[in-house]
Amino acid sequence: MNLENITKMLHPGEQILWASMPQPGKLMDEQNKKRNMRWFITVGVVFAVLMFLYVRACVGAGTNVFSVVTVLFVLVAALIFLDPITTYRMLRKVEYAITTERVIVCSPSTQSFSLPRSKAAPVQVIDENGVSTLVIGTDKTPRIGKLRPLGLTGLFVTEDDKAVAHPVFYRVPDAQEAVRILESAEN
Repeated sequence: MNLENITKMLHPGEQILWASMPQPGKLMDEQNKKRNMRWFITVGVVFAVLMFLYVRACVGAGTNVFSVVTVLFVLVAALIFLDPITTYRMLRKVEYAITTERVIVCSPSTQSFSLPRSKAAPVQVIDENGVSTLVIGTDKTPRIGKLRPLGLTGLFVTEDDKAVAHPVFYRVPDAQEAVRILESAEN
């Protein structure tokens, strides 16, 4: 595992106690297939209805801006449609770490963030097919279908009128070691 991105985030004297990367499984694994199919169908239906209404309005008005707006509609729909695919691809590059000071989520393609270890309790363990997902520092339980994107962004919880990202270590193979380290810091 390449820890280059995490080591760049370390403070002077801070040491890595545990590091891992997610094992996102397949794009359409049994847990995410239902969510992804709903997403693809919803985006497709909304796009088709909007295009139908737009074409009808253009024909009725006799305007010639049809091609420019159509290209914009298609581009926006493609970006929205591809969201589950880009999330899956980005998740394969994410690194998670527990250091002497913080719990870190580091991604080269999204904003990296950390949570002080003093705020890393409780730790929720969600088991699935021999791999575990850890939700760190909050009692708020995420929906199972949302775990994959939360592995990139974290689970946002309102604290002191601010949204704070709590790390979600998505499908890490050595989760029990991470839990042991986090629980030992509490004592």
